[in-house]
Amino acid sequence: MKKKNVRTEHSSVLIALFVFAVLFVCLPTQTKAQYQPPDSCLKLLDDPYEELHFQNPDSVKVDSCEDSPTYKQVYAKYDFYVRFLYNIKPRNGTYPPDTIIEFTWQDIDTNYHATRTGFSNIESKYGTYSFREVNTEFPDTTQFIPRRLLIRFINYVNIDSVCNDINKIEYVYLSWYLSRYGYWGDVIEMEEYNLKIYPNPAADYIIIQNHSNNYFDKVEICSVIGENIITKGINIDETYRLDITYFQNGIYFIKVGNIHKTLIVNK
Repeated sequence: MKKKNVRTEHSSVLIALFVFAVLFVCLPTQTKAQYQPPDSCLKLLDDPYEELHFQNPDSVKVDSCEDSPTYKQVYAKYDFYVRFLYNIKPRNGTYPPDTIIEFTWQDIDTNYHATRTGFSNIESKYGTYSFREVNTEFPDTTQFIPRRLLIRFINYVNIDSVCNDINKIEYVYLSWYLSRYGYWGDVIEMEEYNLKIYPNPAADYIIIQNHSNNYFDKVEICSVIGENIITKGINIDETYRLDITYFQNGIYFIKVGNIHKTLIVNK
């Protein structure tokens, strides 16, 4: 009986943490940004009762100290995705998609003084970090393809606080944390829309079942950086077998309305 109570309490905490764990959008929030819990308070997120369904590939941690002002808030090092209104960092040429190109805020074009200052303040506040190119295969154009970058910190940082501060910087169009932690099961349930999607993980195909009275003109599968890969309309009481043989192994997001769920492709 005691073991059952421990598990119940444990699960309630995890549910609270992961209810929005599929895609952590960086919206303005009020958080005690200056406070950094000691390392002894930051515990790796895990669920020993759900070893087959819980994954935390980026080693996200949570503040576990009850007397801490950031108790239960989550901390990570990477990846924070940021999209700019303009090309803040010129690049010469194009490169294969798997090319790693990194730089610091000091490499940002000096014409974007306020942007440089904003990211300099991020470094002063949270410690050393680097930018990493997302689409190295795209041409360097200012008007049509603004810079899209990943931010990777050396130290653990408060996700809410970093997102809030990045979104205040001039010429930042949108920023969010690429959340890859949480629960994954064999069947993705979207109770809000009476949808089922399976199998998960998937290899060559997924089945999408719609048992609602709704028509969805935007059932989307996106990459972890938000790029649309598939948009599919689903009619009432229909079942679709969707080919994903051309997908690479990795984590994807299925989006219906405002609901995001995670799909793992593992061939």
